[in-house]
Amino acid sequence: MNIWFTSDTHFGHANIIRFCDRPFKDVDEMNEKLISNWNECVKPGDRIYHCGDFSFERNPQITAKRLNGQKYLIKGNHDKDHHMKLISPHFVWIKDYYSLKVDRWKFVLFHYPIRNWHHCYKGAVHLFGHSHGGTPDLGRSTDVGVDCWDYKPVHIDTIIKMMSDRECVKHH
Repeated sequence: MNIWFTSDTHFGHANIIRFCDRPFKDVDEMNEKLISNWNECVKPGDRIYHCGDFSFERNPQITAKRLNGQKYLIKGNHDKDHHMKLISPHFVWIKDYYSLKVDRWKFVLFHYPIRNWHHCYKGAVHLFGHSHGGTPDLGRSTDVGVDCWDYKPVHIDTIIKMMSDRECVKHH
């Protein structure tokens, strides 16, 4: 089984194209490209952790149903309760924060970039969204939003390879 990470898809959000200078002519083209990219990477048995701001659509469950993988959502500031009720059948769980352990690696998943996270001094990796590439990485942290990864999910092996060369955040 493969593990993937992503964030800030903003399905159905027309203004995000302008706000983030996304290369799409309209929201329909953006949605279809994001869905296509997701499904090219993520296979049905894979796990994918979405670090928030999933959708602005009136009926987000339609998009959620089209996406491959066992989906997990860490809520973002735009993930409203009424949307969560609609998409919850298509996600394994929806949480505010999550700590994931894979082999010797610990991942702290949160929508917002945080500068000190649990076990950051011991090598834990922090994956976030929200800033659309606007918050610089610190130690073993990085933005997994689609705006930073060519509008595709990023594989855990890519994250591990990238983080292996980085120093932990120093304790003050």
